[in-house]
Amino acid sequence: MRTRDIIRRAGKNLRQAKARTILTSLAIAVGSFTIALAMAAGNGGRSYIDGVVSGAGDMRTVQVVAKQDSRGEDDDGPQQLVAKA
Repeated sequence: MRTRDIIRRAGKNLRQAKARTILTSLAIAVGSFTIALAMAAGNGGRSYIDGVVSGAGDMRTVQVVAKQDSRGEDDDGPQQLVAKA
């Protein structure tokens, strides 16, 4: 079969099955959009996480800080309560 015959037959089939052609084209468009959207969301999430991790400082360094209570004061250990008479 020659190329010209193949193109004629394809054109004839497209004209005869218009609904199927439109539905197939719509499915391809929706699928492409979904893949593009998923890739964009993945790249955006990866970029955000990279920014958060790089903002935390050098990942090979361990930082140790004193524990603080909820008021922001240093916790020096147990404190003695003074009874009022």
